Amino acid sequence: MSSAETINDILDELDQIIAECEATNHRLGVFAYVYRRTTAEIAKEIALGHFEDNKRMEAFDVAFAMLYINAYKNYKVNKPVSKSWAFAFEQAEKPIDHNSAYFNGNECAHQSRSGHSDSSNH
Repeated sequence: MSSAETINDILDELDQIIAECEATNHRLGVFAYVYRRTTAEIAKEIALGHFEDNKRMEAFDVAFAMLYINAYKNYKVNKPVSKSWAFAFEQAEKPIDHNSAYFNGNECAHQSRSGHSDSSNH
């Protein structure tokens, strides 16, 4: 388990996860990347003193991030994780299905914004 105590520790932990996932070309790194960007922004705001209680916000951010980091590390060594993390991590193991509702939904949204569709009369 991780022993991160500060947001900078969390950023270091996330950097390690991202580097590992880049080295193995693994999609699990996508969440870590997004999470890192969000955490870095929170760190900037804390440094600027923009929260009502900056110390409490950092403690909250660290505690919350540790839930993900510990789940990730446990998953990587086949230790039990919560059902929600197990589901998320398992989805990253599956190949991308370009015929899924997600891609079809985005395609439809793109078509409606662009005014184009495969079934339109050109």
